[in-house]
Amino acid sequence: MECLVFKEGVEVALFDNNSNSNSYLLSYKGRHWRVSSFVVHVYEVLMETKSVDEAYRLINDKSKTNISVEKFNEVVGFFKNNGLFVGTDDGEKIKRASKNLWGKITLIPSKTVNKFKWLGIFFDKRVMVVVVLLEIVFFSYFFVTYNSKTIITDLWNLNMKELSICIVAIMLFGLVHEFGHSTALMSYGQEAGAIGMGVYLYMPVFYSNVTNAWKLKRLQRVCVDIGGIYFQALSICFVYLLTISIDNDSFIKCAIIISALQIIGNFNPFIKMDGYWMICDFLGVSNPYHLIWGGIKNLFVKKKRKTEFDDMKTVVKCAFLIYAILIICYFIYFIRLVVMLFSSALRQIIEDINNIGLLSEVDISFGDVIVFLQTRVMLYLVLFFTVRLIIILFKKIFIIRRKNENNIGI
Repeated sequence: MECLVFKEGVEVALFDNNSNSNSYLLSYKGRHWRVSSFVVHVYEVLMETKSVDEAYRLINDKSKTNISVEKFNEVVGFFKNNGLFVGTDDGEKIKRASKNLWGKITLIPSKTVNKFKWLGIFFDKRVMVVVVLLEIVFFSYFFVTYNSKTIITDLWNLNMKELSICIVAIMLFGLVHEFGHSTALMSYGQEAGAIGMGVYLYMPVFYSNVTNAWKLKRLQRVCVDIGGIYFQALSICFVYLLTISIDNDSFIKCAIIISALQIIGNFNPFIKMDGYWMICDFLGVSNPYHLIWGGIKNLFVKKKRKTEFDDMKTVVKCAFLIYAILIICYFIYFIRLVVMLFSSALRQIIEDINNIGLLSEVDISFGDVIVFLQTRVMLYLVLFFTVRLIIILFKKIFIIRRKNENNIGI
C-alpha cells in the first residue's frame, strides 16, 4: 500500500475563468496549474486517506460513475511529476525554462521589489481613473505635436554620450514598466517575484515575476496586465514635463518617443505581451494557442476531446472565435513576412560570401566596415530568429501527442 502525503504549502483555490463550469488553481511555491474539479476531488481524497488504494476506493464510492484506474493514476502521476508529494523532487529543483524567454538574469530580488508595496496607492480606483485620463491627454498631445519622422535624424545626430543617456533612459522606462506589474499585484495582497532581464524570442527585454496573479480574480488580473503600461506612461509624462521645464534636449525626446512606441507595441494581442494577457484574462482563457490547436485537432478525429471552449459562455465563445480568427490571420501574415525576410537575408549573405574574393581589388576603409556591419546585424538576427522558430515548431509537431503535465484536467 503506497502512502502519499502532500507537502506543506500546496493550495487549491477557485479560479475565476468566466465560464459555465468551475475551474480551480493548484499552487505550490510560486508554480500554478489550472485543473478540473476531478483533479481537486482526487487531491481532497488523498488529503483524507494518505493511501492511494484507499483513495481510489473512496473516490469510486463517492462518484456516481466508475472511475478508471488509468484516469486516477494519471492525476496521481501529475502530482508526483511536479514534486507535490513529500519525498519527491522539490519544485525549486524542477527546471521549467520558458521556450520564449531565455537567458534570464535577476536584477532586483523579490524582497527588494516587495518593499515598494506602498506604490499601490496608484492602483486605487479613483487615483487610477484620474491618472489614466491625464496620460491619454498627454499622449494625444505628444503624438500630434511631435514630428515622428525626425526621430531617425535626431538619433543619427546624437553623439556617443547623448546616445548612451538615451539608451539608459529607455532601459529605466522599461524597469518602471515591470515595477508597474509588480505594484499592481502587490496592491491586491499578493507577493511579487523578482524583476530581471532576458531575451524574448530574439529581443532583450525586462521581465517581472507576477505568477501569483493567477490567484486573483479575472478583472484584477487584467489590472496587473495593464499595470506595466500604466506606470511606464506615467513615468514618460513626468520625465517629459521635467525636461521641457529644464532643457529641450533631443536625446531625451528620442528616449520618450521610443518608449511611447514600445507602449503601443505592448498592446499587440497576438504574441505574449501585455495586450495578449489582457485579452486572455478578460475572456478567462489560460492559453488560446492550445485551445485553438485543440479545436483544429478535433476537426480531424472521430473521438472529440473536451476543451476549455465547451464550457465557455455564449458571449465569450463568440468573442474568442473572433480573436482566434484574428490570431490565425496574424500568424499567416507573420509567417509570410518571416519567409520573405529569411530568403532576402539568405540571398544577401550568399552574395557577400561570393564577393569575398573581390575584397583584395577594392579599397576598404574603417567606415566601410562599420557601415557593412550595421546593415548586416539585422540579417543575422532574422536568420537566428527564423532558425530558432523552426526548431520550436519542429519540437511542437513531434511532441504534440505527449500529455502536457501542466494542463491535466483542464
